[in-house]
Amino acid sequence: MYAAPPSAINQSSTVPSARPTAPKYGTSVQPTATAIAAVELEEEGMTILGQVADGVGVDALTTGMPMELVLRELYQDDEHVYFTWNWKPIHDGSDT
Repeated sequence: MYAAPPSAINQSSTVPSARPTAPKYGTSVQPTATAIAAVELEEEGMTILGQVADGVGVDALTTGMPMELVLRELYQDDEHVYFTWNWKPIHDGSDT
């Protein structure tokens, strides 16, 4: 599994205006609007666009904040569980 380096920095974030579509793969998880972030992997010199983790709104994101890669279950079938990646702030501003 790939571990995002500690030098993953948020470059930009937004919430898409399009309404999410119905689940595609027979999952019971209902789609919700989610923030997306463009996160730069400084050492690799590339920017990766991806959804932000559940519960993290665009208002909690700032340009330049450190981010980490986390996995989220996308769906499962009889043989496999499929995952996708999300970005999550390393410091979410809480005291814990």
